[in-house]
Amino acid sequence: MNDITLRNRQWSPFLRLPGEIRECIYELVLGGKQVLVLSPRLYSADKTRLENHLNDSFEPDTVRKLLYLTETCRQIHVETKFLIFKTNEFRIASNYSFKTLLDKLSQQQAAAIQTLMWPKRCHQVSDDYLMKFTGLQRLVVLQTGQSGDDFYIPENNATRKVHLWYQKRRQAAQDRINAWEAHGIEIEYCE
Repeated sequence: MNDITLRNRQWSPFLRLPGEIRECIYELVLGGKQVLVLSPRLYSADKTRLENHLNDSFEPDTVRKLLYLTETCRQIHVETKFLIFKTNEFRIASNYSFKTLLDKLSQQQAAAIQTLMWPKRCHQVSDDYLMKFTGLQRLVVLQTGQSGDDFYIPENNATRKVHLWYQKRRQAAQDRINAWEAHGIEIEYCE
């Protein structure tokens, strides 16, 4: 251990706090956000602000700023390097942005992510990508009911062929979701 690390441990008021208190502070500062993955940028929003203002609350480069905080000193880095991934929800916009996220994350960072918000079109995210999130505990499925979504139900005046096509699509999406649930992943549906 070098001199700066020792001096920080002895003289930094923050690092002298008990580890449990530092952990609470880290979670308040770094967690409780919804991270929107849009390639090539990550946007973040406080979940309570997001509920009130929808996508207007997303701020560019917030994740990068939070990651900078984890690099302030070695001890803080060790204590927080996976916290951003464990304590936030990652909302995936598309298959492409999902792949881009996986390309940027280390295997340990991907494994630390516990909550993913499923995009509106389930067929766009492959099972191979989801399997890389070995720590995944919760999958939030967004059902907006908009045209093109996996859970869209067309109007009554649509042709039988259109109704059958969407019915197959809804069933395929539901089958995939049921398979993940069988693997122990908690599924939450929201609109």
